[in-house]
Amino acid sequence: MNLIEEPQSITIEESKRVYLQRVNQLYQNIQDWLKNDDLVRTQSKIEIAETLGEYVVPTLAIQTAAGEELATLKPVGADVLLVEGMIEVTGWLDHDYVLYLLAGGPTFLDPTRIKHPYYKGIGEEGWYWINRLNTHPLRLNSSSLLQLITWVSDHEF
Repeated sequence: MNLIEEPQSITIEESKRVYLQRVNQLYQNIQDWLKNDDLVRTQSKIEIAETLGEYVVPTLAIQTAAGEELATLKPVGADVLLVEGMIEVTGWLDHDYVLYLLAGGPTFLDPTRIKHPYYKGIGEEGWYWINRLNTHPLRLNSSSLLQLITWVSDHEF
């Protein structure tokens, strides 16, 4: 039986640092995943404001070699309900989100105080795409990233 666990207390600055580390690692992974594709990846910085305060975060734009904008990844924040971080992915057609989830994913308590997962299949900590059409989260990797870019831009790979 799973009971309520006391959350660990970490500082606001530590939360921001961990979030930025996770975002930067994701961008490095994306660079690696797309290194053999003919896509241009450009990073810039923006300032966001969330409950943890205002701070500068990196964004990542992905374009074709011909200059067609496919997707922009823009961090939303580390302090997002039920997740450890969120990034908005926008294209000309649509937008969606990738979420940083801990192993097991977020849970809820039923009336008997037993925890149940919101999502099945969160076997390990990392970035996941929870698409409106999928019944289960997709761990972000080279394949699911291309699916996500297609979703927001209608660009076929």
